[in-house]
Amino acid sequence: MERERRGLIKVVVYPVSSSQEKDKDEQNESKANHGGDYYREYEMNYLVSHTVNNSDYTSQQDWFILGDTNSRSRLDNWYYDYADDNTTFLVHDVILNNTNLKDVIDNWTIPSKSEWNSTSFYEPSDHHPILIDFEI
Repeated sequence: MERERRGLIKVVVYPVSSSQEKDKDEQNESKANHGGDYYREYEMNYLVSHTVNNSDYTSQQDWFILGDTNSRSRLDNWYYDYADDNTTFLVHDVILNNTNLKDVIDNWTIPSKSEWNSTSFYEPSDHHPILIDFEI
């Protein structure tokens, strides 16, 4: 019996609020203009175009992208209530708008307020292990 293959992309995208400027004034300007969000969007576009959407991998049907995206999903905006044009959605918008991938947390779990972080943190999260058990 031939074993089925899965595509796995483990990400930890750029964690800083500015892009990669070295000068302090440029960093502050980049932060004010959401440079970190735009840089993370660039990273996710690169990953998606070189994996899931790459013609070299058309035979690969099952993909998992997991890790710390340092961003928020538009699917969770029921809680955050951010403006539709908030740049924190850019990374997940790349996935939602350019792939057929599904958000495991939003499609197959029931989020609950985190006990260890009282601000805006919900479980499950990419900061704790998530067990996904699918029958395929």
